[in-house]
Amino acid sequence: MNSDFDTIEAFASVTGPLAGAILATAVVAGAGYYRVDVTSYTSGTSTSADSDNVALNVPGDPAYVVPSQQATAANSGTEHTWFVTMEAAGNITLTAIGAGGAAAVYHVALKVTLWPRQANPRG
Repeated sequence: MNSDFDTIEAFASVTGPLAGAILATAVVAGAGYYRVDVTSYTSGTSTSADSDNVALNVPGDPAYVVPSQQATAANSGTEHTWFVTMEAAGNITLTAIGAGGAAAVYHVALKVTLWPRQANPRG
């Protein structure tokens, strides 16, 4: 990453992921403060067990549950934002929390942007 606003993006569609399966990875090159935007939704045949079954994993932080739901004609996922501090280079990942339904397709988008601390809207 060369400037304060460099971005890494990862996208994936995974059918019936196993519990703990990595769905998407952003390799962060160095320490810093980052804005992390995540979108997650399911399509295909999914059950209630597939709702909110994606975790955002940041080294040194507890896993964050990513709200997700079945896609409809009017909804293909909502973007959620976190601000995190990386102490060193590492991977930010999206994983399945539990096993996904065999015919459930998980769609995820992960965007990680190096962010200047003074721009933090949450203080």
